[in-house]
Amino acid sequence: VFDSIPPKLPSGEYKINRYKVRLTPDFIGGGFAYDTFFGIRGQTVFLFSDYLGNHQIFVATDLVNTLDQSFIQAYYFNNKRRTSLGGGIFHTKNFYQDTYGFLFSDRFYGAQFFARRPFSTFSRIEFTFSQVFIDRKYLDFLDPRPNRSTKVTAGNFGWVFDNVLWGLTGPVNGRRARLDLEFGVNLFDASDVEFYSLEFDYRKYWHLAKTFTMAIRFAGGASTGATPKQYFLGGTTNWIGSRTLDATVYDVENLYFADVITPLRGVPYYGLSGDRYALVNWEFRFPMIQYFAMRYPLPLVLSNINGAVFVDVGSAWFGDQFKFGSSANGSRLQDVHTGFGFGLRMNLFGFALLRYDLAWTTDLRDISDSPTSYFSLGADF
Repeated sequence: VFDSIPPKLPSGEYKINRYKVRLTPDFIGGGFAYDTFFGIRGQTVFLFSDYLGNHQIFVATDLVNTLDQSFIQAYYFNNKRRTSLGGGIFHTKNFYQDTYGFLFSDRFYGAQFFARRPFSTFSRIEFTFSQVFIDRKYLDFLDPRPNRSTKVTAGNFGWVFDNVLWGLTGPVNGRRARLDLEFGVNLFDASDVEFYSLEFDYRKYWHLAKTFTMAIRFAGGASTGATPKQYFLGGTTNWIGSRTLDATVYDVENLYFADVITPLRGVPYYGLSGDRYALVNWEFRFPMIQYFAMRYPLPLVLSNINGAVFVDVGSAWFGDQFKFGSSANGSRLQDVHTGFGFGLRMNLFGFALLRYDLAWTTDLRDISDSPTSYFSLGADF
């Protein structure tokens, strides 16, 4: 039988060989297609690493007709030491149609560097630095807006804590927290993009008994600068449905540097906006249907369907333009928006998490006449 252990040296010790880095493929995938509009298209994904996982290379391409219309990403990760480092380049080209019906394209490309250092299994600090270039072209003949080229130097410094235990549809115990300092400036044009922001997000989960869980979340942020970062509140994450967006959403500053904050159920998607925001979410999650089987019209078996009751309270505003309530025609909330309701959560065969929420809104004086329904995908907050 072949023995992989080399023989001992005369001294009785084994020979120590110096470790050599040799990258081998961990994953290679891809596809090929022809589109009558874009022409030849192809996707490829490569992931390489060495035996110890100290070095990793990730390359992804989505070729569309020509190189300047393609999606390309290439990143290198060095995990040899406690402080892991990485960097890479990216290039994308997207076409949009705004609320006025005008067609435009954005070429988004640049380079990125990041570092991460853990303090323990549950906490870490991370830093990201990017140089981004955005070339916008308005393609409609009747569109009066001039083409725009933006160069943004952006950075983010964050602290993260996460020790949650996961259940079938989301966290069931523990806490998560994140604090971020972020900036974005155009070093080549002082009159262009410039913002500085501070944001936090804290979540706590209580495993009450068996599959009963209570969750609460506090989040907020503020931004300043010549073009403060905007926060859009409303709706829920990964909502399945059409969206009617305001024209300002398509501005360069908002499309690439704004944050969409969810959930604030009962309020339309992108319904609130401002350079400051605050949000509180509370949910009580409980088991509802253990096993459901159906033979007609389709054979279908579903299990472990959970229920939830929730309250969302949030607001977004600009500067000091915030009014908590109004006494006109009776006391009511003014800039604070509240949604409440109930929902169902289902783990579809371990492949996807489907959520359904039914939400009403209230200003503490009146309640909306009809609720808003949300079908969405993904784990609970």
